[in-house]
Amino acid sequence: MYASDRYYSPELTYTYSTDRHWYNRPHQSSYVWCGQNPIMRIDTDGMDDYFDDKTGKYIGNDNSSTNNMRLISTREYNRIMNGNGNDKIGALQTAGRKITIDAMGIQLELDRVWLASTSGTGKEAQTYLVLDRENAKITAIAGRTGRNGEFTMSVTERSDNGIPYSTVEKDGRTLILIGQVHGHPKDDDPRRTTLKTMSIEDRTLSHDSKIPIYAIDAMDGLRGSQDIHRVTPNGTVTNKIGRVGFETAREIGRQAMYLKQNK
Repeated sequence: MYASDRYYSPELTYTYSTDRHWYNRPHQSSYVWCGQNPIMRIDTDGMDDYFDDKTGKYIGNDNSSTNNMRLISTREYNRIMNGNGNDKIGALQTAGRKITIDAMGIQLELDRVWLASTSGTGKEAQTYLVLDRENAKITAIAGRTGRNGEFTMSVTERSDNGIPYSTVEKDGRTLILIGQVHGHPKDDDPRRTTLKTMSIEDRTLSHDSKIPIYAIDAMDGLRGSQDIHRVTPNGTVTNKIGRVGFETAREIGRQAMYLKQNK
């Protein structure tokens, strides 16, 4: 497998050459790829990545030695990149607001979804992963609770210069929808069969909404695994990407920015 300018060994989760930004992570081997967890983590290029501050669409990178996500208008990004300035990296990072991840807030929502879905009554809680453009922050907000396989997402479809995106409302703020997480509870109706992993309905929802969908296994109650599974808009299912917790919350917040589709 070839990853940028580094050959990658999927068996070892290592590359055969060193990361050119290895000095930013002295606690890790310079041969590690994605922190030695390529299923859970995403590292497109090891540079600062820029997203449109209106739609959340990925614009490009700055060829820097850092690895942040930033918000900027597409017009401003193109103006700087196509200009004659000598310090384009500095100009981009000054203009682009660094995106933070509210890992604690996302974790609290994951905990809520999991606990609400372990009741044994078939209730299926959900939360939205969102980009708060005003504060340049990725966080999570509660969605409506439904029944197993039967819930609705209260979103608004929008478009900006032909680029589609979806938003949700919270306390008078308009937030960009970048992902959704829901529980997979044990159904109290013996005539129904439920799945611990991603269902056909989940795949359809991800495809139609153009965002990654995550499911928390809540079928075994409070003694259950808390495993989290994922399906992306192209239909790719990845089981057990992590479990409910702070580290997983941080990573899925970052993942969703790259896995959503603005097409």
